[in-house]
Amino acid sequence: MIVQFLIHRLCKQAVQPTILVLGASGLLGNTVFRVLSEQPSWNVLGTLRRASLKGRFPLPLAEKLIHPVDVTCPETLDALF
Repeated sequence: MIVQFLIHRLCKQAVQPTILVLGASGLLGNTVFRVLSEQPSWNVLGTLRRASLKGRFPLPLAEKLIHPVDVTCPETLDALF
C-alpha cells in the first residue's frame, strides 16, 4: 500500500525522480527496489552491504546497485552523496 502511494505521488512529478533504496538485498528493500525499478521514467538505485549480493539480481537491476554500503556507518552514507 505504501509502495502504491509512492508510485502514485511520484508519477505526478514533472522531473525524473532519483530514488535510493537502502538494503536492496533484504526482504522489504528487495521488493521495493524491484517494484520501483519497473517505472521506466524513474532512476532507482539500491544499496548492498557486500558486492557478492549483486549476483542475486538480473543484469539491468544489478547495474543500479551501489556497494559496499553499511547504513550503520555514517561515512558510507555520506559517500553516496
